[in-house]
Amino acid sequence: MNYEVKFDDEIFLSDVPLSLLKTSLKKQFDDPWEYKKRDYIQSFVDNYNYKKDNMTEDDTEDLELLHDQFVSYVVKLFSTYLGVGFPTIEDMDDDSQHELLEITYRFFINNVKKNIVTFVYNYIDQNKTELSEVLPKKKDITTMNFKGEIPDDDIVVILSNLSDVITHIFSQEYNVDEFLELCEKDSTCAETEFVKDKYNSFDITGNFIENYFQMISEYDKVEIESSVRRKILKRFPQRTQSDIKTIDSDENE
Repeated sequence: MNYEVKFDDEIFLSDVPLSLLKTSLKKQFDDPWEYKKRDYIQSFVDNYNYKKDNMTEDDTEDLELLHDQFVSYVVKLFSTYLGVGFPTIEDMDDDSQHELLEITYRFFINNVKKNIVTFVYNYIDQNKTELSEVLPKKKDITTMNFKGEIPDDDIVVILSNLSDVITHIFSQEYNVDEFLELCEKDSTCAETEFVKDKYNSFDITGNFIENYFQMISEYDKVEIESSVRRKILKRFPQRTQSDIKTIDSDENE
């Protein structure tokens, strides 16, 4: 069954569309890489605000009940799948609750590929010497081709063993601060900065790292490897323009 339901034009007047939305959200948390392009929380918030602005006073109680059910469900999803908590959310008004859940959701779910690819890339960049020292020095055709194009011996060794490097990176232990720093790109990411701020203010708690890695399938890791390889190769001017365009396209997904 396809749970990726479009809600943008629906108004949540009953438990039925809310139930469908919950099912779609759960499917997304089950496989965030596959369903990362849908923003179901934004759909709910937009429809909730529309209904709230156009409702009669008699409908207020039912709408608020649906709203509270939805917020509780999203909080439970974060706790169950990521070990993330929102200890202050019950003290917030609706708009603050929506902002907290929506941007945190965008960070973890909608930005999952950007986060993980950037995290792996930055880890390699910061630890390339240490990684190279423990990796086998291959002499196959691919490695020889890299040697002819790349003046950095450490990078050549890493590219020749990239699958093992990624496995190693995922096997290490990290705290939240380390992960958030490593998944930042050169330019500021609004969602990452927001989550960092909310961790500092204790509006978000919990070490999600191991759970986040477990949400990534072996198939996803193949895509990560391909994206990281192209991202590394982009640093070298002798790479072709078509390679660069492909990388830019990947980074924008």
